[in-house]
Amino acid sequence: MIWWVRTDDVVFHYDLNQRAIVAWSRATGVVTDEPTVWLSHRAETRRRLQVPRAMPGWWLDLDGGFPLDKPLTLAQLRSQTQAIRGVRDHLKAAHEGSLYFPFFFWRGTELRPMQPYLNKLPAEFVELFPLLADIAPTSARRETPLPSTHGTTELGAPYRDARVSPLSPGRDPFTVDSTLVERGLKGHADTQNELARVLQEAGIEPRSRTPGEPNFDLAWEIEGVVFVAEVKSITDRNEEGQLRLGLGQVLRNRHRLRALGHANVVAVLVPERVPRDPSWRDLCHEVGAVLLSRDELEKAPTLAVGMT
Repeated sequence: MIWWVRTDDVVFHYDLNQRAIVAWSRATGVVTDEPTVWLSHRAETRRRLQVPRAMPGWWLDLDGGFPLDKPLTLAQLRSQTQAIRGVRDHLKAAHEGSLYFPFFFWRGTELRPMQPYLNKLPAEFVELFPLLADIAPTSARRETPLPSTHGTTELGAPYRDARVSPLSPGRDPFTVDSTLVERGLKGHADTQNELARVLQEAGIEPRSRTPGEPNFDLAWEIEGVVFVAEVKSITDRNEEGQLRLGLGQVLRNRHRLRALGHANVVAVLVPERVPRDPSWRDLCHEVGAVLLSRDELEKAPTLAVGMT
């Protein structure tokens, strides 16, 4: 199914533990061939293989996820069972072959989510639930933009913890979104979450981006000054390239936040350790950015001092 997903398509995420649709994301980039570390859920296969292993796979990067204002629970979905059945029956009558419908009717009556990881979510289904329809414009509302903060000066959304993902750090940055790959690395996630913790302990609210904002790692505001941070994991081998990439990203994010109405924005480049080349600090100063390595994060709450 991944080959049918197009750039900017909206993907809704169903959480088995919460028994609800809890978040959404937007497809970005193109499908790439990349090994994935995985172990089958099939009991016989699990007993035979015993441990996860690299297998051929396909990847498509997602921008998000963005939590729904409130989860759309399975109970709420079941309250529309007949309408959902009507959507499925209409599609079956109109199209030959498999529908890849996201729900089935156990014993003919009880609505349950399908087991495949990725299914089609028909526009007619989305229209049944305003919480979904407001996010993913369907054919009847194709001119309606996705949620955006454009034209407002509200900064971001409550902070979402960075998590480590199984993405391979060696994935080609020219065939995938390097920002999304970078965020899956432990050094990046730990540094970003530590910065958020330092801010919270100082009484400052860290913010995560909303769909209409640039793709920053986190941001915060002190005395009318907005700080936008780009975190970078670095090694001796990739330090130069990572810092070049990070500085370009954070300057671009600063520019875009200003365009959204934030008059005073400071770009903050946050590598997970002090760069070996001290000239990076001088360069950041020249372009009006702040270099704040992981061992200096305690300074974050005081950056606004003396800034206008």
